[in-house]
This record gives sequence, structure tokens and C-alpha cells, in this order.
Amino acid sequence: MKFSTKKFGGKETQRNETLFTLANGNLGFRGDTEERSGTFHKGTYINGFYESEPILYGESAYGYAQNHETILNLPDPKVIEFEVDSVPFDMTDESRIKEFSLTLDTQKGTLERVTDWQNGDASLSLRSGRVVSFMHEDSAAIRYSIKNNSEKEVHINLQSYIDTTAKNILAEDDPRIGAKFRHKVMEIQAEEKPLSFFAKTKNSDLKLAGTVLHKFFIDGIESEFDGERTFSLQSGGTFTLEKYICYVWSEKDGEDLLRQKSGEGCKKVFDLGFDALLKEQEDFLSDFWRTASIQIEGDKESEEALEFNLFHLLQSASRN
Repeated sequence: MKFSTKKFGGKETQRNETLFTLANGNLGFRGDTEERSGTFHKGTYINGFYESEPILYGESAYGYAQNHETILNLPDPKVIEFEVDSVPFDMTDESRIKEFSLTLDTQKGTLERVTDWQNGDASLSLRSGRVVSFMHEDSAAIRYSIKNNSEKEVHINLQSYIDTTAKNILAEDDPRIGAKFRHKVMEIQAEEKPLSFFAKTKNSDLKLAGTVLHKFFIDGIESEFDGERTFSLQSGGTFTLEKYICYVWSEKDGEDLLRQKSGEGCKKVFDLGFDALLKEQEDFLSDFWRTASIQIEGDKESEEALEFNLFHLLQSASRN
């Protein structure tokens, strides 16, 4: 089943980012766009990676909980941004968006986005695909392609990075809305070559390492990319950026070992390539739906709603 929408902006953004979540029971990405502008809350989470915070009571008593425990929003590895002839591409000016769709494919386990954007003489088509791997629980990948539909060449400034400023939504009085922290929850050390980081929580003493590797193509020809590049894209030309991600965490392992594990895990999915990851994902789900699929005779709408919920349940459940 393909669950799709053409709505975006305003409250639709919040709804889309939640409903179009991808996860594998360990690693989870909200359905936010790769660009930061126009998003509600960019989210990256790991099952069990949390921080604690002492609960302050006016009066305490036996049996009262001692700490809040909150799953953390982690450094965001999904960020890809670009400018067209010095104009930032984003979703905030709806007059520039000529077509939009967001599709969650429950048979393939992918999130796909189509955005046709126009600014003056510049006309571009964006096609992005995302997979959070069921076969590699620490890993995910993004394929981000732009075609120049303009009659002239355009100049592109492209950036891809890990946003280490990402944080939880905070709410002082209502835990249903957000977290409550009175301290800096993580110390983060970031590196550019390779694109990576190491983080450690202050109170729960959990450690996390992340690595990102890129493949970059212009008109199908692979070229170098080290996180930022400025280039010209001819009329009818296409560039594609593939972003491979691996996040590894532990209570006991030290920084060097975690960095090594995240680097090796990222290199593994990088060497497999995006198409192979998609094939693994589809094969995994084919086996799952062979057992889990439920037909409701005479009620296709309820059948599809059930499949949507089963898919999210599969994404939420840890399998380690």
C-alpha cells in the first residue's frame, strides 16, 4: 500500500512529519524534509537512548519517582540544503511549489517526496527517497535528486551535514508536549573528515557515535563531494546525492571503539549502495506481509488503515 498526501505547510507539516515516520525498531527518523527551513521539528531517535533529570517535588514521600527519563532527539544526519542562483530552496514560499507529494510505501519500506519548484526562470524537480534499514539496524540512507527543467543552466550551491544543534521540544509544565531539562543533556564532538561525531549524555552516561558518507553524481557520472560543492547544472541536467548514515551507541564502549563501529557500519551500507538497500528492505517486508497481511472482505478502506497501523507497529518494535 502507498500512503500519500499532497498537502504541506502549516499544521500539515506537523501531521506529515509524524505520520510519515520511518524506523526499524532501533533507529527512527521523523518524516521531515531534508531542508531545515519549513520543518516543524526535525527528529532522529534511537530506541533506549535517553537522558535522566531529577524530579523536584515541593514535598517528597515514599514511592515517588526520582527521575524523569526522556528519549533524546539526536544530531540530525538528514540535512541536505542547496541554493539555486543564490536563492535558497525551501518549502516556506508556497507560491514557488508547483507540485508536491509525500508517499510512504508499506511494501517497500520507503519514504518518497516529489517537489516541483519554480523561482523566476529557474524551474527544478526534486525527487528524494529515504530508507531506514530493517536489515542493518544502525543504518539508513537518503537519495536526493534534482533535475534542472529550466531553459538555461543554473548555479547550485549544495551542502550536506549533520546538525549537532538538534534538540528535544521543551515544555516546562506539560510532559505530553515536550521534555523538561535544566541542564545540557549531551556533550558532542564533531568531525568534518569523515563527517562524524561522538556524543555522551551527562546523567545517563550513554555514548553515541555517528558517521555519514556520500556518493555524488552529475548526469550519472560519479564525482567527488566532501559535504559542500558549488557547480553549474545544464538545462535538462540532473544531480544526485546519496547519503549513507550509521549511528551506534553503548553504555560501556568507549569513544574510539564506537567511532570505529559507526565508521565500519557506514562503510558497509555505502559499499552495498542505495539500490541494494532498497532490495533488502523490500525482501524483508515481503516476508513480513506474507505472515502479517490481513484482508477484510468488502472493506478496502479499513484493510488499508490496518496495514498502515501494522507497518508503524513493525517500525516501533525492537527485534534485538
